[in-house]
Amino acid sequence: MNAEHTSHLLESYPKLYVQYDRPLTETAMCWGFECGDGWYKIIDDLSRQLEWLNNTGAIRVEAIQVKEKYGTLCFYTSIIRCDDDFPADMVWALTDYAEASSAYVCEECGGMGKTRDGSWIRTLCDDCYAKGMS
Repeated sequence: MNAEHTSHLLESYPKLYVQYDRPLTETAMCWGFECGDGWYKIIDDLSRQLEWLNNTGAIRVEAIQVKEKYGTLCFYTSIIRCDDDFPADMVWALTDYAEASSAYVCEECGGMGKTRDGSWIRTLCDDCYAKGMS
């Protein structure tokens, strides 16, 4: 993901991405956002929702890795703290929805895409696939 998108995510959602500057021995977020810019909107929307949950004070969620795997988004989190009466499954539902959505969005440009086999399994639109981005 490009530097502009990365900066926006880190500045807008500091509680969620608190692990970004930590060493590899503590987190995989040190590798940054390991996916194309086409998924930026999906990640931004999910990050907004998770940061909102963090701001309620009932739960503390931190991103530990964000990457592409087998053509779809993988957004790994850790629940650091959660009140007994808070439905922690909400975090999994939100991340599952974002990950499933990525199977229909081109990882490069954000247009309508589909999963394509090649040297690497990727979700791409027809134009990006034709450009040889597989």
